[in-house]
Amino acid sequence: MSSPAEVVREFCAAVSARDAAALARFFTDDAIYHNMPMAPSVGREAVLADLAGQFARFPHYEYQVLNLVADGNIVLTERVDVVGDGVANAPVSGDGNL
Repeated sequence: MSSPAEVVREFCAAVSARDAAALARFFTDDAIYHNMPMAPSVGREAVLADLAGQFARFPHYEYQVLNLVADGNIVLTERVDVVGDGVANAPVSGDGNL
């Protein structure tokens, strides 16, 4: 069984691999994925459609994790989202309750 920190690292790797099949396992039917400043996606299918749309818009999509801290089921990340072959690097802080 993976720890919450390992789950988040696996998720970030799956996003970077643009692997929709691998991403499905990270979301429940009632999941909420809020990628600022867009509106939240609610439900597994909506989240996967949101991510697929992002992958389609950008030829390159990668999460580079700089720091990750976990306390129980709460995981915080500091990362850089690299999209469009590095022309749109975005510093990001993410959190989740696993």
